[in-house]
Amino acid sequence: MKQYAVVVIFDNDAQRKINELINYAAQVTGNGYMLAQNIPPHITIASFYDEDESRIADAIDENITLFKRGDVSFSELGSFPPAVIFLAPKLSEYLIELNLTVNSIVPEDIRRADFYVPGRWFPHCSLAVRLEGVEKPLEQLTERFAPLTAEVCRIDFAECEPYRVVGSWEIKN
Repeated sequence: MKQYAVVVIFDNDAQRKINELINYAAQVTGNGYMLAQNIPPHITIASFYDEDESRIADAIDENITLFKRGDVSFSELGSFPPAVIFLAPKLSEYLIELNLTVNSIVPEDIRRADFYVPGRWFPHCSLAVRLEGVEKPLEQLTERFAPLTAEVCRIDFAECEPYRVVGSWEIKN
């Protein structure tokens, strides 16, 4: 069974700023997984397991007008020790609505990833993953971090391993 992610992609300026942090994280950790996999800066808003990617892609395509552009404020760095460093967005009604919408439009018989269901989801934008410790690189990244606001402009639907974009939709208001 393949794992898929529905992710939000940000405006070009925010993408550039976050990519600078991802590049610096790769430099200080020696772990360039995010870069090697060509994983763009994003927040995963839902994740599913299925053999037929078209069912999820079709659900997004048929309901894309339910999604609106919106701002996400990243105010701090965080970590899931020992393996992940991320940008932590301020939790907002906008983010919660994105998560609820995706989970409501995908057929119920498609298995959801536990940590991405409403009520359990913890939004984050990964800067480095598959680490063997976060304390020192987190300190170094903190020196470079400045709060930023990103506009959500696009929804991508991607296979997770390896990362491969299956579908992409511009969000129009």
